[in-house]
Amino acid sequence: MSRSMSKDGKMESLTGPQLLLAGGAAGMLSWLFNYPSDVVKTRFQANDNYRNYWHCIQSTYREGGLRMFYTGLGSTLLRAFPSNAATFFTVEWTYRLLLDFNVLGVGSPAEQRLQ
Repeated sequence: MSRSMSKDGKMESLTGPQLLLAGGAAGMLSWLFNYPSDVVKTRFQANDNYRNYWHCIQSTYREGGLRMFYTGLGSTLLRAFPSNAATFFTVEWTYRLLLDFNVLGVGSPAEQRLQ
């Protein structure tokens, strides 16, 4: 996602706000796909009545249909954007600083990634 936002296709050319947007959007997208499995995991852990994961999935669906697998998604997405944006931004800028000060070493895999 971040490479598609840059003009030259390289992450290194992204600005701070672009990095924040890319990280936040990627985090939200990740939760959209992973949230149903997280709901099942949480319900399975919290309730001893389920025999196995499949039983938990069936019971959850019978209880409220597909909508039940997305209950609470809104608050998770509100949390996901700033959290993932900050993490992605911090990791990328730390990586850039390490490259600038040659902490990773000349010819390191990180440096080769830039070429």
